[in-house]
Amino acid sequence: MVRWLKARGVVAQRLTQSHNPQMEYAGSKCWRSLLSACFSLVLVGALGLVIIELALATCVEASQATQGHPVPGGAQARGTTGCDASLVASLSQALSRGGPEQIEQVLTRIMQCRELGSDVLLRTGTELMERELYPEASQVLSGCAHDHPDVFECHYSLALAEFALQRPHDAMAALESAAPGLKQQELARYYLRGKIREALNQPREAEQDLWTAFSGHPSNENYALDLGLFCIRHREYTRAVAVFQRGMSYHRHSSFLRLGIALAQFLGGREAVAVETCRDILALQPNFSSARLLMAFGLYVGGRYAEAEKIAAAGLRDEHSQQPYLNYIHAALLLKLQSREYNRMLQELALSSNAIPNCSLCYFTESKVYQALGNSQAAIADLEKAVAQNPKFSEAWYRLGSLYDRLGRAEDARRAFSTFREVKAEKSSNETELIHDLFIPALGKADPGGALR
Repeated sequence: MVRWLKARGVVAQRLTQSHNPQMEYAGSKCWRSLLSACFSLVLVGALGLVIIELALATCVEASQATQGHPVPGGAQARGTTGCDASLVASLSQALSRGGPEQIEQVLTRIMQCRELGSDVLLRTGTELMERELYPEASQVLSGCAHDHPDVFECHYSLALAEFALQRPHDAMAALESAAPGLKQQELARYYLRGKIREALNQPREAEQDLWTAFSGHPSNENYALDLGLFCIRHREYTRAVAVFQRGMSYHRHSSFLRLGIALAQFLGGREAVAVETCRDILALQPNFSSARLLMAFGLYVGGRYAEAEKIAAAGLRDEHSQQPYLNYIHAALLLKLQSREYNRMLQELALSSNAIPNCSLCYFTESKVYQALGNSQAAIADLEKAVAQNPKFSEAWYRLGSLYDRLGRAEDARRAFSTFREVKAEKSSNETELIHDLFIPALGKADPGGALR
């Protein structure tokens, strides 16, 4: 299964050196704001394999409905023709070894051949989406839907390509243009329509569609994953756990569903329970790096720094782990453990901030390292970057005001403390709202090419 979401965020830490109890509490909430997207890479493969399952279910359903009767249209409606095999082979060769010009030439031949069956066009569109060539896939699948208007999968695949191109209105039009299908096809339509409606900022309608798909086919692991993540995106952590657990009743050994449960537990404030859930995952799949990562976060929040550092360090030795996030949490843990490996911390934080977009807490933590080294100017520079990226980062404003004051910059200190009080008064800015404000939106950016794998 290929990624269909790209994680944009980093797991950050609580204030590590402040003695202000309010600041310590707020920091614990703020660092959660950088957690969720770390796991979207493995959790949100929810469009993956939907088309394959859809096709299989359609074949079974159709065969049951037409036993003893020929399929309308027969092979001519959906099958292959004499020129199909050579064109598909040429496209595969061009994609693997050719350049853009060769690919364009083959696609031109495909679009000019009016005898191609829907299976060939669907296969071509699938291969293009696998290579993330979504504009080309959209072109081929538009032809498929035009030439074979009665084939549900042509319209569905076109909708996936348009969704990947972040054209939700076009995706909705393609999806709704498909004629009524069999049961599994209609459930797939509900599912994808729910994704599109969420992108169109229609959360109520999106939820209804996702629930309809899941209720109609609760054993579909993808439907459970995506509905559970919808609940997480909308802060309904208890419901998310319930959805994932129901999915697990059909897929007892699913590491993805278990990770979804752990993530909902963590974001819901049940860090210790999330740690044990991650421990269960690792017992089943020792090399599941995301579970190891979340476990390190949970241990960190629980104050079990030495244990968390060992897990993070082990993850850094695994080339398959999410290195930028582990670099961040490991540097934060070294600070908590009062390590003097400052150069290592700075190296790890530099790697994190370079790889993770808008990592305000990377700069926040780096400022602490510079402060420990006695470099107040560098610490101030990092804090200024942090508040520029996240103007509601109250802890950064507080520390910035303190450093300004220490260096005699009274007016700057006054403004920083004033801003701190303003953003601190907004309760949402210091709660797990930051998760959704900064990183949860990234979960909605799909790469539905994985749906065809």
